[in-house]
Amino acid sequence: MNELREIPLFPLNVVLFPGMTLPLHIFEERYKMMINACFQEASEFGVVYGTDEQFSEVGCAAAVTAVIERFPDGRMNILTKGVRRFRVIERFRDPSLPSGSKPCLRAMAEAFEDEDEATDPELFERASQLYGEALRLTAGWTYLDPIRHATPDDLSFMVAAHLGLEADDKQAVLEMRSVNARLERVANVLERSLPGIREMKRRQGGNGHFG
Repeated sequence: MNELREIPLFPLNVVLFPGMTLPLHIFEERYKMMINACFQEASEFGVVYGTDEQFSEVGCAAAVTAVIERFPDGRMNILTKGVRRFRVIERFRDPSLPSGSKPCLRAMAEAFEDEDEATDPELFERASQLYGEALRLTAGWTYLDPIRHATPDDLSFMVAAHLGLEADDKQAVLEMRSVNARLERVANVLERSLPGIREMKRRQGGNGHFG
């Protein structure tokens, strides 16, 4: 059984994947306090897709990697990075905030890990080649370096983050516990998308936009 740990929650209408970056503008008092606590304790917070009232139980822990700007009233622009997936087991409200403040949510959570399976090398190569072509057509050769060093797990999340999927579809990928299933899902989407990307590149003769 996975060990439970307590983590503050940040419900958002976005899906964060492990290894991916997420810029945030922090303006609510409860989240100013939460982020400052993360600074002081060198701790993480959990990004979950949804609202305070209803959110997905599988989320991604985020670490603050940079403070871009601080404002006199305590607002801040920060850069975060997805670290690992988790599943919410129990949620509750933080009792430490001042009376009248909108409460911050916290959760007891467990690690959400992939099933033990061998990666299909042909599937990994297929997804790598398709994503590489999409990047060459839309962003250029200089953006290919992350693919060369990506593990199958990294690649499955990297592609899903940049495919332009709807948030519900991204959440479905986040909740997949098979790296092969994720690779197949993103490879299939790429195969459907590439004909249009190739045609756009042919007509425009320049860089398009992907994701």
